[in-house]
Amino acid sequence: MIELLRSRFAATPPDDKDVAIVGAQLRLAEALAEGGNPDEVAAEYLASLEGFAREHLNPQLEQFLGRMEETDTSIDVMREALAHASTMGDPSETAIAATLGARLINLPVTPEISAEAIAMLQRSLDLTPTESPVWPRIASNLANAYVNRPIGDPTDNWEIACRLLDQACQESFLKLDPRQWAVNQTNYGLLLAEPPRGATSKDITRGIDRIRDGMQQRSPTENAVDWGYSLLNLGHLTLRRGDTGDFERSMAYYREALTCLDPTDDPRLWAALQLNLADLLLRSVPNDLVGAEAAATSALNALDEHTDPFTVGRARSFLAGLKEQQLGRLAPETLALRADALRVLDPVAVPELHLEVGGKLASAYADLDDWSGAADVFTGMLQALDHLFAVSLSETDRRRALARVPKLPRWAAYAFARIGRVADAIETIERGRARELGTSVSRDTADIARLSETDPLFADRYTTALREYRAALAETNQKEFALQVGPKRVRAAELGLRTVTDEIRQIPGFVQFLLPFTINEIADAADGLPIVYVLSAPAGSYVLTVHPKIEGRVDTSAEHVDSITSTSVAKYVYYDNDTGEHGLISAQQDPDPEMPELTQALTKITRLGPLAEPITKTLEKTPQHCVIVIPTGLLGMVPLYALPTGRGDGSTLDDVGEIRIAPSAASYAASRTRAAMPHDQHFVGVANPDGTLPGSAAEVTMLGDLFDRAGDSPSLGIGVAANRSWLLANAHAASHLHLACHGSADVDTAIGGTLHLGAHTQVTMNDLVTLSLPSCRLAVASACQSGHYNTNSTTEEVLGLPTGFLRAGAACAIASLWPVDDDATALLMTRFYELLDPISKTTDEQQPTSAMREARKWLRTLTDESADNYVNTHPALSESFRRLGIQRLRTSQTTGLEKPYDAPECWAAFIVYGC
Repeated sequence: MIELLRSRFAATPPDDKDVAIVGAQLRLAEALAEGGNPDEVAAEYLASLEGFAREHLNPQLEQFLGRMEETDTSIDVMREALAHASTMGDPSETAIAATLGARLINLPVTPEISAEAIAMLQRSLDLTPTESPVWPRIASNLANAYVNRPIGDPTDNWEIACRLLDQACQESFLKLDPRQWAVNQTNYGLLLAEPPRGATSKDITRGIDRIRDGMQQRSPTENAVDWGYSLLNLGHLTLRRGDTGDFERSMAYYREALTCLDPTDDPRLWAALQLNLADLLLRSVPNDLVGAEAAATSALNALDEHTDPFTVGRARSFLAGLKEQQLGRLAPETLALRADALRVLDPVAVPELHLEVGGKLASAYADLDDWSGAADVFTGMLQALDHLFAVSLSETDRRRALARVPKLPRWAAYAFARIGRVADAIETIERGRARELGTSVSRDTADIARLSETDPLFADRYTTALREYRAALAETNQKEFALQVGPKRVRAAELGLRTVTDEIRQIPGFVQFLLPFTINEIADAADGLPIVYVLSAPAGSYVLTVHPKIEGRVDTSAEHVDSITSTSVAKYVYYDNDTGEHGLISAQQDPDPEMPELTQALTKITRLGPLAEPITKTLEKTPQHCVIVIPTGLLGMVPLYALPTGRGDGSTLDDVGEIRIAPSAASYAASRTRAAMPHDQHFVGVANPDGTLPGSAAEVTMLGDLFDRAGDSPSLGIGVAANRSWLLANAHAASHLHLACHGSADVDTAIGGTLHLGAHTQVTMNDLVTLSLPSCRLAVASACQSGHYNTNSTTEEVLGLPTGFLRAGAACAIASLWPVDDDATALLMTRFYELLDPISKTTDEQQPTSAMREARKWLRTLTDESADNYVNTHPALSESFRRLGIQRLRTSQTTGLEKPYDAPECWAAFIVYGC
């Protein structure tokens, strides 16, 4: 021990004050080792420490205590002073710990900062007598620390904060510090009105009562600002409660506060009151446009955009809305106010308001053909959307974020392409396409899972930072401006999130952590094939192509198709309100089994042919005659491979080459990786679970026989036995999952959609994602409109059954865009699986996209004779047809066609996603 102290003493720099302590420790040890009197040795040691304290610590403490309230005093200096005070047992320890804790709760929240703040404030509170006038202030800060605590159960944290504030609001503290007591009552009221479970009218009323209790110690004549804050919060909570008369009461609170204040008393408070009043005047019946404009203008005049950009932006946005009502949305005054508002609204601090204002401004610029201006606005909006999505921890919250601006990536990409920023356009649309699906099949989930394995502490820090940022946004994104929260917490939380993300990117192997695909990565994902994005917007469409790399360089091209707009696509796909003609979706509601409306709708779809012409050129130039196509928006519901090439010979894209459909480049890359992994073959088939699809039993029985001949023992669920339990018990082991049952794609209630099975049971795609399909080379949903997805709030992401299968782990998924006759489906699927060739090819050798293309082309060529010969030479198929009493519905006699399956409604319905 003595030698250790000697070496430490020798190594201590001469100017380091720690030398005194180490020296005293060394002398103490040497004296005891030499047999010195313990009492005398201890006295000498304490004298040395007292001398050190007089010479070094006391002056430091005095200097620190003198400037403890200064905002520039560093956290590290406070920590050092606290250590000195604790060592000396100095009574200043209490005040230093309280000040340090108060400073820490204003820093960006991390688990470490939060824990230290709580520890410091609790330490100070423990050292402070409960009768001390500073006890309530420390308790209030500690309550604040628990409210913002990023870890632990939110309800537990809220309850601890409530208990602390309840104690701080005891009557005994009223006489000690009336102002602090009133502050604590207000904070307690706001906290009671925001329980984690969600506030009821009763909760809000309790909060209102507390604020009113606090107002008993406030007066508009003694302190107009304090009085104004109370009225602001009262107005905010009263309006939230929404009881009879609360609208009028809230307005009265704001008016009363403004009569007691001058704009110079507290500009931010003044502006908040005026803006809330302006909002209510605009919502009044009848509305008061003049009064609303005067109130908003008064708010704006009181503010400085450099010190309070958020409130300035809100005021300008409000005034822009008034100008739009008076002069129109394209009026120069309206545009100028919105542009000025957007300039100061940070897309990270206030993403929802930025998106709201930006959407209106970008739309106006597009109508004015100012694509450069629109592109600039879209750039900020994309940043705001990225942040909203990034901090959404649940499936529901992510979809809610995307639903705010469902077409933003596509419209932004269109604007970028219009001004020649083709690479930016492609990266933007890929980012939009890969967001939701990307959480499972591209880098997002993979990166986070990999980080959890590499460094669990960093993974926890990242998740915690996400929660804090999300919680801060939830508080800030309130229509009413209450001032108890604001963009300050959001900026602090965003800084914390950005800091931990940057630190993660310093870890070897994590340089690209959570970054979207770049144009180079998109080209790499295509594995030497062109990748084509097809997008439509109100002003036209674009076909954007990423060409294969040449000597490591990526080339892109863009072809504008101004004759096709998103409006015309909606008419062809859904319904034409102008003519009353059905589109592809509404035509399927026709009760006629022959569905003449579907035939007419498919004829209308050919008007999208101009979009196919650039793809045709790319196919012809590509040696493999194969391209990857990523359709966006409603184009994902269109059989693009059936579109005419424009060559005048009646050919379709399917005739020219192979079209591989993918939701995004990221998902295609994941599919390609999965497809290359060999697995043992096992066929799992479901057929006719509710008795309404008799032909599907023939289809699945035949396919089971094919796999049986390949050495597999297939698992077949036919009829009512194919229920939820059966599918979940068998699907996990499937290399080929074939579902000939009814399905629906309701993305509001389930991931990807719902499968309707036997015994009135259902399986959602959420079930399959949770279960996972780790060995699935191919998943097929061969009945109904299984390729549909939500059309009311279509995002850039195709969230239907096929992408649900990809999310569950399948390398490839096939779905139907419309119902197809039993005989046509059975013929097509039988031939498809033959071409897939599970008998002689391993799972990694099989090519579903190519096999489906060849099966489609084969079906189109069948005559009555060749179709009958095919059925007769496939015993399992013919036996199933015979047993079920199924006849071929389409013949030359019933259709009047020599090749009865040549109509697109027979062969074009089945769309293949993935690789």
